[in-house]
Amino acid sequence: SEKNLLAQYEKKCENRKSLASSHNWLPETREILKELCKNFDAAKGDNGAYFLAMESAFLDYCAGDMAKAEERYRSIITSDKWQSRWYPYFRLGEICLALEKVEDALVAFDQCEEHMTEREAGTELNQYLAKDHYLAKIGLAYSYWSLGKEFLPTVIDKMEEAKSEITAYLEQDSLAEEEKDEKIGLKFSVANNLCYYYLELWIDTPDSSEV
Repeated sequence: SEKNLLAQYEKKCENRKSLASSHNWLPETREILKELCKNFDAAKGDNGAYFLAMESAFLDYCAGDMAKAEERYRSIITSDKWQSRWYPYFRLGEICLALEKVEDALVAFDQCEEHMTEREAGTELNQYLAKDHYLAKIGLAYSYWSLGKEFLPTVIDKMEEAKSEITAYLEQDSLAEEEKDEKIGLKFSVANNLCYYYLELWIDTPDSSEV
């Protein structure tokens, strides 16, 4: 049944990190997804179709077929039904960076940020939204950095925005215990990124009063 197939697929994905190195993981996971696509009832709505499209792109990425993954993500974001969803733009940005299409990545991350802001307007910031916003900002910062040293001030602006958003979240008193476990890692990530980019700016412009 569709429910059993979905449970099998979820289990495969949960074990991806430990099993992906085996020769069987990808073809077995693709076979389950293929069966899911065959058994999918389109009458149940767009969310199921969106899930299947995103997972197909993800498995292309897992297979190292970046060109195919890019093609699928572009197909998703040009769909009238899904073009307002932010996550496909984020994944497209990551794929474009892997393909060294820096300007395309910049556009994708920028659109990701735009759609994220629109879709989540008025939504209370939580663990997942805070991390999503932070990762989108990091993607933008890295894309600008890849364009050249003249973009370092913009890179730092994006990282400072990322710092502001994630810090505001991490300082909330209502953090659950499991969220607190991530706190040190996220703070280290912020400090590491900012130190790196500020150091680059200082090396490039050692006399600048901004550094």
